[in-house]
Amino acid sequence: VKGKWIIITGATDGIGKELALNAAKRKYNIIIMGRSSSKLDEVYSLIIKENVKCKKIICDFSKECITSFINDSIEIGMLINNVGCVGEHPKLFGEESSVSEMINVNIYNTFLLTQKVLISMMNRKNGVILNIGSFTGDMPCPVLSVYSSTKAMIRSWSESLHYEMRPYNVHVECINTGYVATKMSKIKKPSFFVPSAKTYADSVLNSFGNSSVSITYFPHLLMYSVIKILPRTFLGIITFFSLSRTRNMAIEKKKIE
Repeated sequence: VKGKWIIITGATDGIGKELALNAAKRKYNIIIMGRSSSKLDEVYSLIIKENVKCKKIICDFSKECITSFINDSIEIGMLINNVGCVGEHPKLFGEESSVSEMINVNIYNTFLLTQKVLISMMNRKNGVILNIGSFTGDMPCPVLSVYSSTKAMIRSWSESLHYEMRPYNVHVECINTGYVATKMSKIKKPSFFVPSAKTYADSVLNSFGNSSVSITYFPHLLMYSVIKILPRTFLGIITFFSLSRTRNMAIEKKKIE
């Protein structure tokens, strides 16, 4: 991948931003995609300090997928599909107003971008696709059903593509992710089981490449091991009560505001 370009979506905040900065320190050329021009400018200025090339693509994945910048003059070695939308707060399915937005961001436009990049990689018989997944896609997740369903699809899609692309020497992998301290998760303070975005990004770039689905942050692996041995009925009930509490708190907060 070194000497080639890495595309990182959702690169203006959180995991995406830290992936971009980490990749720059490893001397990769980077294409950053995000919807905020000012935030892209900020990340861009940090990247070029590492003496690497960087391109900015303003793109709101909830509305469109821009692929016109992908051409034969730019050799893309890696695509990291990090962009994601989780909605305002946990909601019952009947209340969820961000269904189309989540599907557009998490699935539809992510698929379109990947398809365009893959054609180039298949022709060269070389490349890496990393899809940032979520534990929520592996378990019943009531009150977060739309988001968790999109992540379940990302995992299934990644596993299928992993084997589909092997004859073309293109590695596809889903990075299964637990909680990370970011704006999206609304967790401010990192801990052993909830790393900072910087720590998590480092684990991703250090550990990918071995399977179709991986957990790159060791404490997350411990958490996942517990999740997998618990009965799914128990998980569903516990998750329902936990996320319902979060939902109710968000509703009460809105009433006060």
